[in-house]
Amino acid sequence: MIDYKEKLASVFGYSSYSDEERQRRSILIILVGLTSFAGLIYSVIYVFLGVSQAMIAIQIYIGFSLINLALYYFYKNYNFFRNVQLLAILLFPTLTHILIGGFEQSSVVVLSAMMSPLGALMFHTPKRAKVFFMLFVLMVFLSVIIDLFIPIARIDIPKDVRIVFYFLNIVIITSISFFLLLKFVSDNEEFKMELKSKNLELSEEKQRVEETLAELKTTQNQLIQHEKLASLGQLTAGIAHEIKNPLNFINNFSELSLELIDEVFDELKKPDNKDATENITALLGDVKLNLQKVYKHGSRADSIVKSMLMHSRGSTGEKVLTALNTMVSENMTLSFHSMRANKNPYNVSLEISLDESIGMVPLIAEDFSRVIINLCNNAFDAMREKLAHSEGYIPKLRVTTSTSGSKVIIQIADNGPGIPEHIKDKIMQPFFTTKKGTEGTGLGLSITHDIIEVHGGELKVDSIEGEGAEFTIILPV
Repeated sequence: MIDYKEKLASVFGYSSYSDEERQRRSILIILVGLTSFAGLIYSVIYVFLGVSQAMIAIQIYIGFSLINLALYYFYKNYNFFRNVQLLAILLFPTLTHILIGGFEQSSVVVLSAMMSPLGALMFHTPKRAKVFFMLFVLMVFLSVIIDLFIPIARIDIPKDVRIVFYFLNIVIITSISFFLLLKFVSDNEEFKMELKSKNLELSEEKQRVEETLAELKTTQNQLIQHEKLASLGQLTAGIAHEIKNPLNFINNFSELSLELIDEVFDELKKPDNKDATENITALLGDVKLNLQKVYKHGSRADSIVKSMLMHSRGSTGEKVLTALNTMVSENMTLSFHSMRANKNPYNVSLEISLDESIGMVPLIAEDFSRVIINLCNNAFDAMREKLAHSEGYIPKLRVTTSTSGSKVIIQIADNGPGIPEHIKDKIMQPFFTTKKGTEGTGLGLSITHDIIEVHGGELKVDSIEGEGAEFTIILPV
């Protein structure tokens, strides 16, 4: 079974429009067809009753409407078609009245009352529909004025014929109005059902998107954790190297202290004399110095372990007053020894300049340590790449801290290959990496940038391709 609405849309070229627009155009085309068909029936009845003069207005309306419909078919200008057709609907009752003579005699009052709401349905906005309806009422009112005050030659239509036409007007126009309005309502019900179906589909799609988003967040958290673990793994060798030095000192001074204690016991076995007392005092002094050295290097090992734990454990999210210079220095050293202990180690000239006026700064210490380590690691990786392709190249890393007003500035600069201009805007994006294979996840700088933002700071990048890159951290105090 052919759907007449789809057929009309196909013939008149509005298949691609929205359902609402297609409905509006279909109703107007059907209205033209039905009123023209009704006009033909009226014409036949007028001829049969011997009042053929009364059909002139109807024939004008039919001819006008069919020409207008043909123009729409060929030129597809709906706005012109609609406006011209509604103008015909406005003028038809008055024209009928003038040609037949007499408002009451032409029975157009019924025709006007029935056709006005149908014409109003053709407009996109309620305001335009109201204007059209008011014009229709105005035209009917004009017909009444003409009937009352302007003498017009009347066609003598018998009373029984007029009654028949009243009846026909009521039946035909009411039928047309009813079926068109019924179509309008049924189409709206279809639209509601389609809308409900689409809303259900959108709801299901939304749920799928939310589930996908949750999975992506889980994956992102896993990747961030992987980045942290990978960074921790890189630091392990450097930390071991760092701890090894103070432990060697502790072992050496402990061994020396044991020998000194043995000498003290030997001195105590001697008879009391002044020389023995002086020897014991000197030996105990040496033991004290050794113990101070043991304490110093033990504290150093403890500091290294604390830095490692700070880097590996989750953030508490709370800022605490932290010795900024110490943190920067220790984490730069950890990153350096990590580079030296891992594959393809190389020598680097380290330059560190710390502003001693900088004291305690509120930081999320376990997070900010990752910032320094990430930036230093990136610098070492970049300089290793340049070293592999440049003769006579001496890698240099410069780390400085300074103040500017109420802000603290940390600068980490290298003389590596620099950052190409076309990727400078991308390096902070999650998962963007220039490292080959599985060497990088592309999260290091992204995490670094996010941590600095959490601290209310900003991260700036200056780079000259082929000469190096400098990362500047600006933190409020």
